[in-house]
Amino acid sequence: MSIETLSSSAITARLRALLAQGRQVDVEVLVHLAEFDRRRAWAELGYGSLWEYCKRELKLLECATFHRTTAARILQRIPEAADYLRDGRLGMSTLVVLKDVLDESNARALLDRASGKSRDDVKEIVASLREPAPVPAASIRRVPVAAANCAIETKPVVGLSFDAARGAGNPQVRGPEADGVEEASPSPGASLPAAMRAPARRPEIEPVARDQYNVRFVADREFVEMLKKVRALESHAVPDGDLVTLLRRGLEALVRKHEAKKGPKRAKRPAPASPVAAVADAPGVRDSSQTETDGSPRGIEEAAIDAKRRKAVPAEVRRAVWERDEGRCVWETASGPCGSTWKVEGDHIIPEALGGEATVENMRLLCRDHNEQHARDVFGDAWIERCKEEGRARSREGRRRANARGRPRTGPLQ
Repeated sequence: MSIETLSSSAITARLRALLAQGRQVDVEVLVHLAEFDRRRAWAELGYGSLWEYCKRELKLLECATFHRTTAARILQRIPEAADYLRDGRLGMSTLVVLKDVLDESNARALLDRASGKSRDDVKEIVASLREPAPVPAASIRRVPVAAANCAIETKPVVGLSFDAARGAGNPQVRGPEADGVEEASPSPGASLPAAMRAPARRPEIEPVARDQYNVRFVADREFVEMLKKVRALESHAVPDGDLVTLLRRGLEALVRKHEAKKGPKRAKRPAPASPVAAVADAPGVRDSSQTETDGSPRGIEEAAIDAKRRKAVPAEVRRAVWERDEGRCVWETASGPCGSTWKVEGDHIIPEALGGEATVENMRLLCRDHNEQHARDVFGDAWIERCKEEGRARSREGRRRANARGRPRTGPLQ
């Protein structure tokens, strides 16, 4: 039977069966590798290690070799771990994370604790079992630009990374200048078009011990200049210029600002009831009746209601819906509510275009993807795609007019 003729429910059932079969095969491979390694059979074939055998004989890539050899050696010490892999309570990558803390004395408790957890969650568990280590000072350092395989005239660029851990000491600015970062020398490939450059490093948050994390990200020159300015402005409150303290103070101020907007309005003293003053939406929450210029869906009503005709959702309704839904997407999936907190938007259950009211009962929070899915379910894919294209056209026209007026273009720094 062709897969095109299967129903969605049939495909779902087959996917579950295939994944279950795949788990069984993976575990059998690990069990066989464990026994193969226990016998040192790889030496009989002339290989120097199990790693070399997997790379050269089994043609595994380095990442696959690492995970399989490490998991196989864990199974030699803790055979019952195979049961957790077979029924899906643990994945191979999460088992590997436990390699340094798993032993016969804690195996059952630790495997149970890690069951069903993500790799990042298991890293947190491992870190909680380690004693806090000495923390290096927070630092700013210049990041070299990777050379491209071509010769090209380039402009000077500066890349900066920030390394910090909880409780870090004095910051260090590395470079010949006393107050900051030197201008980097031209590097091949630095001015290549964005599409030809290596992808930017994602921010990294890595647990290193109990209540300690290593945070790394790459920042641009404007960020570093702003950071130096803040260090000067806060020099009385933070005399050592500790970067972690400065960033924490800024984040706490941002949290207080947004909590005041999103939560129920709390008066400092009893006062007669009065209309709630208009305020901006809660952080991450966008009223689907508001206008957006990035070309993405602006809520399900965007498909049918002209922007001039739509009504803003009252602030008290937004607050009540936010509090009720706890700032999370409530779209029902096969495994329960979505629960995402990313790009959360206010959504009319019965669209305004179909007579829906902006009431607490008719409003809910949805993430951007599920808000768009609701729109597609109601108005159809063709209509939504047309609206998205119209939004992109409006954005292009807005940028063109701004450039024509000589206004600086907003957006990511070049």
